[in-house]
Amino acid sequence: MINKLDGKIAFDSFSLTPNITLQAFKSLLKSNQIVSHEENEMAINLYLLPQKCGDKYFSIRLYFSRKNKVLTHLLISLQKNASIPSWTSWSEKDQLEVKKANDSWLSEEIGDIPPYKFSWGEITSVYNQREGSSYIAIKYY
Repeated sequence: MINKLDGKIAFDSFSLTPNITLQAFKSLLKSNQIVSHEENEMAINLYLLPQKCGDKYFSIRLYFSRKNKVLTHLLISLQKNASIPSWTSWSEKDQLEVKKANDSWLSEEIGDIPPYKFSWGEITSVYNQREGSSYIAIKYY
């Protein structure tokens, strides 16, 4: 799924590359795949329906630079199924389990010991207590 040499990330229905533009990315998707589209002074954020990769589902949030509309980073997280995560079913215990699953998946996928730094960017696994979520952060240089 993650190519360590060039930073390409492949899901079953589309692939992301460092510096992909917002326009190019949107051309890869069906419009019903975007759950939310938010804009602020710094970025354009897209939140997608969970996407399949092999036998796993990932929630995905993408951040495009407001200035040049290029992908700067994304957050992905393993999901148990294709449903959209919600606060009604949230628990800290579940998010800590997601963090462990994300860590394990990264270890299998990349094989190195963190920190994961490459010529194209870096990858970290995070449990953000303030936000109440666990995710894999991929930052492109």
